[in-house]
Amino acid sequence: MPETAESVLKEFQPTDSEKAKSAICLLKSLLDAHVSSPEHFEMEDVMAISMGAIAAGSDTTASTMHSFCWHVLANPDIHHKLTAELLNAKLSPIVQYDEGIALPYFQACLKETMRLQPALPYNITRGATVNDTVLPGSVRVGVSAWVMHRDETVFGPYSRSFRPERWLEANDGRLKKMERCMFQFGGGSHACIGRHLALFELNKVLPQIFRQYEMELISPDKPLEHFTGFFYSQKGLYVSLRMRGT
Repeated sequence: MPETAESVLKEFQPTDSEKAKSAICLLKSLLDAHVSSPEHFEMEDVMAISMGAIAAGSDTTASTMHSFCWHVLANPDIHHKLTAELLNAKLSPIVQYDEGIALPYFQACLKETMRLQPALPYNITRGATVNDTVLPGSVRVGVSAWVMHRDETVFGPYSRSFRPERWLEANDGRLKKMERCMFQFGGGSHACIGRHLALFELNKVLPQIFRQYEMELISPDKPLEHFTGFFYSQKGLYVSLRMRGT
């Protein structure tokens, strides 16, 4: 990965090439910042942020999409309800973000996916104030989204089951409490800075796929294999798909 990153960086170095001149992307912005103030923003900083964006910005979103597809396709009733909503909605040929977030059942499925299988189950520790007591700087406190999202006092009964309807049936008080305890992007001042990009991708790509293709699991009774480290990673999502109307 470092070797690949270095070779790509060379392509965007300030030169007279058309690619370097016309590029509009995060990498080009980082390199411009380095050129304007190399003593404050070194090339090592460019490398660190770029690699962080690749690791954190791709694996996590892919994991959520993976989980979403599995849970929806493994539950025929949920799949039917979601498909019906998508096919009856007035959507653009390429689903727009504001259209995706306006789909109630899709949103319930997406929230339930991020609740049940957050892409980052690892405890991210911080300094903290607990019950008005400021803990010393040497004390680190971590909260696991995986554990928090299964709290039945917050999310109701059957919190270990994939049930999108919980987001549609909850009263205003319960819904506010559930959303406040969603920790898939962390919380507070240290929440994931890429969460808006992740939600943008999820709300465009997933509705587009499920609207455009008829899909079914190859082995519906076989659970996904997964590995939980810093990220939650899966394998074994084998799907047959066919363009609708063909």
